[in-house]
Parts: sequence; structure tokens; C-alpha cells
Amino acid sequence: MLKAGDVIKTEIEVRIAGEYDVIVCGGGTAGCVAAIAAARSGVSTLLLEGGYFLGGMMSAGNAGLTKAIMHGKDADTQTKIVETLRNDPERVRLVGGIPLEMIHRLLENGAAVGTGGTAASYVYTDSHEFKIMLFDMMKEAGVHVMLHSPVCGVFREDGAITGVAVQVKNGRQGYAGRYFIDATGDGDLAAMAGVRFTLGVGPEDAVYKQGLSALGTLQNIGSMFRIGGVDFDGYVAHIKKHPEAFAVQRFGLQTYEEFIKAHERGEMMIGLGKAPSGRTFQIYNYPRKGIMIGCISVKGSRNGLDTEELTQAEYDVMTAAKSLVDEMHSLPGFKNAFVLDVPQAGVRETRHFEGEYKMNVADILLQREFEDTIGKGCHPIDIHPLPNEVKEIPQKDEWYFNIPYRCLVAKGVDNLLLAGRCISSTREAAGCTRPTIPCMVSGEAAGTAAAICVNENVGAARDIDVQILRKQLREQGARI
Repeated sequence: MLKAGDVIKTEIEVRIAGEYDVIVCGGGTAGCVAAIAAARSGVSTLLLEGGYFLGGMMSAGNAGLTKAIMHGKDADTQTKIVETLRNDPERVRLVGGIPLEMIHRLLENGAAVGTGGTAASYVYTDSHEFKIMLFDMMKEAGVHVMLHSPVCGVFREDGAITGVAVQVKNGRQGYAGRYFIDATGDGDLAAMAGVRFTLGVGPEDAVYKQGLSALGTLQNIGSMFRIGGVDFDGYVAHIKKHPEAFAVQRFGLQTYEEFIKAHERGEMMIGLGKAPSGRTFQIYNYPRKGIMIGCISVKGSRNGLDTEELTQAEYDVMTAAKSLVDEMHSLPGFKNAFVLDVPQAGVRETRHFEGEYKMNVADILLQREFEDTIGKGCHPIDIHPLPNEVKEIPQKDEWYFNIPYRCLVAKGVDNLLLAGRCISSTREAAGCTRPTIPCMVSGEAAGTAAAICVNENVGAARDIDVQILRKQLREQGARI
């Protein structure tokens, strides 16, 4: 009779169902962009996704496209950047290529709302429209998409991956490939392939070295959830009479006055409101009338790789969303508000992998230049506590950071590239690279690099001519 603690060994036959030049594991924003980039470069591409849709946290998690333009270190600079965005967007925009193409398609179809009415620092999308658009783009590019196909095993030979196994409804099947991209967020493929990693805070992190966080500490789990029944006209009329109900005079990109103007123009609204109890809440409008995005986090370091802890986190997120909306009912504009949906809990941090280079907090703050830069990002360091360097290293007024190709190259596996949240970085740097826009940037670079490796018959991803990669990315419209 089986009992807890027993270890059972089993053998399972795996039928190889197909062969591809590039196999992308994970259909979030990074994986989708990677698959499109590879397929457009003329190589056969398979995208494997464990869920029932594409788009990851942008589709299911209601996350916005964040920080597609330069970030200002102070309010005045940020105001100037937003003004420049309206008049000369190319001067301040950091993102091009496939990510910008996606944003423009959404905006043109009325399925998104953005800061300044364009592809800017915050863009929120209609998640259903986004799912459909991604599928359409996959068909246009010639990507073979397999949903309901979580990766559950990897086949290795002589330092390279030869194939992956997926657990589907009718059993277990495999796919052979030449190059692989891990865009699973948690880095499931890389972990199964034996790439070394630390979980949460590692010994190389500034917060550990400075005694600010213990080893293994993880970021809070949270959720971007949708609130229905919102009367924005009523709420804005209220805060016009009571500006003190606007918790701070600037939140994100918008001052109180800019928030009001954004509402009048029907553009992206970014604000921080205050309930009668004093509790603050973030405000992001949705492309559809009467819907708002709310943001919550649950306290405590939860392990997104532990099912027991994830289960508790899901309950905590659900109840926290209800509690927030209940408090908002007493505010004008929120009398009829209700929780429209609470998506899967958002995991900010799990594994930090070892790549050919690991980005660190100094790389971010000093805007370090790299010969192998493949794209840029500008999201602030979104971790807590913040290391001392954040205060000690002065930032430029108009700020961004560079992402080197080497942090996409998994160490110890010749044909594996990382994209999205699992690229090689310390946890401080990951607080900048994990949001949606940097994920898409790394995805386009990884997909393009994998295709070059196939087309040029490059033996290992680390051996690619990075200048050829950079040239092709530029030709695709990416900002290098």
C-alpha cells in the first residue's frame, strides 16, 4: 500500500508527434512574440501553451503593457516626456518591432486604451480581443499552436535539448526540435534541462549582501482584477469637488489635472484614489465602458512553485478583491461596482537562472551599454525592499536600461534561449525586466536569434554573430 513519502519510478512511452526548427514553450507575451519572430524568419515553429488561450498575464491577468516610453526620474521630467509623446513619439518611445505592431493593432481596433491615446507607458487591452488577435497573428506568421499542452519532460543529448514532452488529454507525446525557447515565466523547461538557478533572493543579490532580505525571500503574489459597474463620470465629478479624495497628486504618469484631462479625452487614466477608511486603491480604466482594473497584493513571501502555497494565495487574492470593492461602494461612482472577475494569482518571482550573463542592479541604474544589447526597457525597480544602490546611484533625467543578448542564453545548454520573466538576472534587475514590455522585447530577440541559429547552422546559441542579430532586429523595427 502506498503511503506519504514513498517514491515510485515509472516508465512512460512518448510518441514523437512532430519535428520543428524552433519550439517555444509558454504562450504568454514573451512566447507569442518569440514564436512570431521565429516563424517570420522562415523557420518551422511550434508554440506550446499549457492553458487554453494565448497572452499569459495580459490575457488572463489583466496586466497592462507597461513602460514603452522613457521614464522620468521626477514629476517635471515625466510630464515633459508625456508631452513629447503627443508631438514627437519617436523621440521618447523605446519599443518597436512586433510589440509595437501588436499595440497599434489593438489601439486601431478600439481594443486598447493608452496614455496620451497611443502606445506609451501604460496600455490596457480588452483581453478577449487580445486573445483572438494573437491567434490571428500566429496564423499569419505560420506558427503551429498547441494549447492544453504543458511541458512535462525534456530529452537531452550531448549538452543540448533534442525534444520536449507534453502531457495532453490523450496521453503524453513529444516534439523534436533544433532550438528551444523557454518563455514559461517560471522557467520550467530550463529547470528540467538542468540550468542552474536560485529561488527568490540569491547570494549575489544586493538586498541579501546588505542584510535587507533573507535567502529565498520572494515577492508578494498579487492580482490585476476587473471591476464592473463603475461610473467614471460620477467618480471624476466627485474628485473635482473633493481633490483630497485623490490620494496623491501624482501617480504613475499622471497628475490630478492630467487624470481629469485623460477622462475628458477618453484616454488612459492612471490614478490613486482613497476610500473613506483611508485605504488607497489604484485606478486604471479598461477599453470597455464601466470597467476598471484594480490592483491588489497579498502579504507574505509565497512560493509560486508550491501548489499548497499557490492554493492559499488564490483564496487570499479572491477575498482581497472583494474587500477592496466593498470599501469602494461608499464612493460616488462605485455604488454599483462589483468584482467582474479575479484572474489566476499573479506570480512576480520564482527562479532566477544562470545565463551567459546575469543582469544586476548596477547594470540597470547606470544604463550600462552592452555590445550585444538587443533591446531596452524602462520599468523602475519593482521589488521590496529596495537595495541601497537605488538611492546611492544617481539616475539620468530621461531613463531607460539596456538588455544584453547574453542574459537570454541559458548556461550549460547549447540550444536553449530564455525569454520573458525567466531571463538571467538578479532579483533586483528582474524587478525591471519582468513586466510585459521587456518580456516582449526579449521574446522578439530570442525568436529572431533562434531562427538565425537554424538558418546559419550555428552550433550553439552563445556562438551567434550578435551583430547580425542586432541588424535583423533593427530591420524588424526594434529599438536597439
